[in-house]
Amino acid sequence: RFATFTAAGIVKAGLTSVGFEIEKRKGFGRKRDCLAGKFIGIEEKENRPYKLADSPWFIKNIPPLKDKTVSIIGGGLAGTACAYSLAQRGWQVHLYERETDLAQITSGNPAGILSVQLSPHNNPHNRFYHSSYYYAINQLKKLLPEKNTQWDWCGVLQLAFNEKEAAEQASLIRQQLWPENWLRAVSAGQASELSGIICHTGGLFFPNAGWVQPYALCKIRCQHPNIHLHFSQSVEELIFEDNAWHLLNEKNEIINRTAAVVIANAFDALKFSQTSYLPLRPMRGQVSLVPSNAESMQLKTVLSYEGYAIPAHNNWHSVGATFSSNDTDLDLREQDHQSNMNLLQKNFPEFYQNLMPISVNGRTGIRCQTPDYLPIAGPAPQKDFFIEHYAAALRNGNAYQKLPIGNYWPGLYVSLGHGSRGLTTTDFCAEIIASELNAEFFPTDTAVIHATHPARFLIRELKRRMI
Repeated sequence: RFATFTAAGIVKAGLTSVGFEIEKRKGFGRKRDCLAGKFIGIEEKENRPYKLADSPWFIKNIPPLKDKTVSIIGGGLAGTACAYSLAQRGWQVHLYERETDLAQITSGNPAGILSVQLSPHNNPHNRFYHSSYYYAINQLKKLLPEKNTQWDWCGVLQLAFNEKEAAEQASLIRQQLWPENWLRAVSAGQASELSGIICHTGGLFFPNAGWVQPYALCKIRCQHPNIHLHFSQSVEELIFEDNAWHLLNEKNEIINRTAAVVIANAFDALKFSQTSYLPLRPMRGQVSLVPSNAESMQLKTVLSYEGYAIPAHNNWHSVGATFSSNDTDLDLREQDHQSNMNLLQKNFPEFYQNLMPISVNGRTGIRCQTPDYLPIAGPAPQKDFFIEHYAAALRNGNAYQKLPIGNYWPGLYVSLGHGSRGLTTTDFCAEIIASELNAEFFPTDTAVIHATHPARFLIRELKRRMI
């Protein structure tokens, strides 16, 4: 529903064109008329022609599903976030994980931090990460309220580790985009007091953030009674037939039929014909696990610099992490441990000296990233339809050609490409998916929805004549 002071004809026409029923009412004060109304929908939206400038590929006419059953493929951060969001809305959720437990692959690190890429620029990329960070903090603190051996809301100190970083942080603070109880600038002395160790430069302090063991979070999400877990079951193929998705295993047996499916299994999404075109790329990361001691236990906050260091948990400090593009080797490398420790020594020499690791353990994972460093969250488009109906107009820039709306696989959604920020982004992406499946308003603006939309890659490749 809406109400507005204006009664201008252009406002009435615009609202009517997108499905609102308009009512003119008596105005206020000297204003003769005002408008009010409610959304009633657009009949036969698929039959309306659209111009190139309308981005018709993002317009969908997907009726709400009456059968509230969904299969989630993947038991990591992305999959369990979607499972929890839908279960909270009353859906019966079946989560399929090929391993014997949750969070065993990419989401299997012993600890991860909630971090956000800060920027003073108001664009969809930054709005997505800011909204994800706010939402993740609030959501996770409800699920994980008190300090625990598996999580701690101890705050994150982001060091101004070079002149460029210091200038960007100063610009951010000047613009006052964040409230002080979420972000504040600190001097070297204040940083030392907050962290419990010697800091030679100041930075930014995020008092609401902290670190979490991903496995613990995934497990707590899946305690909802509407979530049914299926371990050691690999979904190898998806077939849509008789208004339901059929999930097939490696023996070509149907293991379930549900109205909707959410693919959240990182690179394994490429084995499905419906999502094989997605440009997912591997980014190897190695975290070093360093034994804690009496001196290192003084660290009270997460340190974020060119790497990161986490306060002691289960007698270890997590120090990380490396980035190796297009590298899928899972073996631990001594040079990667050395790289992690060199960055720690460079930024916190006294803390490193107190730590003085005799031996370092570690874990390697392969992050799933996208070319534009934004996750993929939303409905899965039908690639052949996009090529057939949009290729000519996009390749030639025909502004006047009339185009149909996008065609999508019924009830098929993806949550992929979260990279190294899964703790921050998966909950918000789950809300985007759940809101559409549940016929709700999106939790963010249209530009952000389009920026994270699965169809964005097909459109870019068509424009560039890559397909």
